[in-house]
Amino acid sequence: MTRVQQRLHRLVLALLALAAFGFAPGATGSALAADCNIDLHDGGNYLFDLDTEESETPFRSQTYGGFDEGGLGAEEQDAWDSWGNVFVASPGADLEELTVDEMYVGPNECQLALGDREVRFPILPLEGLQVQRSIFVDPGPLDGARLLTTLRNPGGAPVSVTLVQGDPIGNSGNLGSDGSTFAAATSDGTGVATPASAWGVTTDNETLPGLVAGDPTLAHVWDGPGGAQRISRVGMENAQDELFWAWDVTVPPGATAAFISYEIQQETPPDRFVLDEVGAAVRQAQARQTQSLASLFQGMSPAEIAGTMNWPRPPAPTAAIKPVAKATSAAPVVLDGSASAAAAIPGLPQCAGISTYAWRTDDGATGSAPTLSHAFAPGMHRATLTVTGCGGTATAETSFDVAKAADAKLLILGKVRLNRSKGTATIRAQALVAGTLTLAGKGVKKVTRKLAKPGTVVLPVKAVGKVRKALLKRGEAKVKVVVTLTSPGAPKAAATKKLPLKLGD
Repeated sequence: MTRVQQRLHRLVLALLALAAFGFAPGATGSALAADCNIDLHDGGNYLFDLDTEESETPFRSQTYGGFDEGGLGAEEQDAWDSWGNVFVASPGADLEELTVDEMYVGPNECQLALGDREVRFPILPLEGLQVQRSIFVDPGPLDGARLLTTLRNPGGAPVSVTLVQGDPIGNSGNLGSDGSTFAAATSDGTGVATPASAWGVTTDNETLPGLVAGDPTLAHVWDGPGGAQRISRVGMENAQDELFWAWDVTVPPGATAAFISYEIQQETPPDRFVLDEVGAAVRQAQARQTQSLASLFQGMSPAEIAGTMNWPRPPAPTAAIKPVAKATSAAPVVLDGSASAAAAIPGLPQCAGISTYAWRTDDGATGSAPTLSHAFAPGMHRATLTVTGCGGTATAETSFDVAKAADAKLLILGKVRLNRSKGTATIRAQALVAGTLTLAGKGVKKVTRKLAKPGTVVLPVKAVGKVRKALLKRGEAKVKVVVTLTSPGAPKAAATKKLPLKLGD
């Protein structure tokens, strides 16, 4: 197998390192066999071959960089050679001293999605974060594969880490870098990669005029224009077998941080002169910098898009609450956030509207719909609405006064019907808020009904005890019932009704 073939068929071996902690909720597709052997082709018809048969457990059976994990596998090959790995390390870690415990490693489990153009791997806990990686091969017109790494913080405190892509340890051949590799171009035109660079191009030949290329030239794109987070460290030097870049990032509690990079193969047949290939790779890297948001985020979930740190995001959504007027404790207040909006992004249907609504009131009520109906006690109140869209989150707050009103207006008693054959009756009770209705009274059987939302129920009235005996003896009896309504966040409402019970014609 030639070096070129090894590169092409082992791109995603570097990505097969994950633990089986589940797949992202937004991923669609079917789980594949453990070996995950798949051929993918990008828009330039370059092959990205997922081939894990060389080692049954890649990353768990290797010897590299001073780590001895028990051998190299069936063909004595490094399972993450040529295309780079992911490390999640403590902030400021010495990148030359990283260990296997900081690597993104695990069984060969994956999920095929997005029309068989994306492979998504399970979630692995690292440094207090839930880490997940996927590879998506662009159908065109651009070449290359999008490598997406997401860091989700499930805890209640911020987590700071260094996220490393590539090979900082010096394992020959990773990301196509070895003793014959040269840094041919960078985004700033200097040919020397620094944290100010957004991309770099490497080739395995010196860029001499007329020199015929051997292996395809590679473009490595790690940051996009306008991204909030830039790389903090990069290593891309001539005739070196280390090639990597790293981001120092803090992930807030409950948040997701996502990082996008690209690996782009480029060759210019039939002559394949090195300078031609470098020029083609540079144009592909530059094209990535100007690609549309639809191209950048194709197939990603709203949470992944909103969490992207190193590329521009869609505009943040706007949260809006309709002003509350003439609110009283006699009826629930309707808080309306339906005017909240997300920026429309052509070609991104998942960004067409608000993804989530989250209401919270000062008395503890919550909701997840565009509107919230809630009964408030008299006095001043506050409510906040947080909306999520592809560009992130936005919050709006409103304050309003709830005037005191007759509690009974929360509860309306209606028509009474008598059942002379049984000596019973029914009474209609309308509750203007969700809660618990209770009918009780002297000589009357107690009845309770729970309402999940405002509505009308029919409550039975049945005599018991001495009243029941009097009804059976005289054929009639008078009772007084008390209907009460209790609802969280609302005052207790009560209404009474006197009615006769009759038995017989």
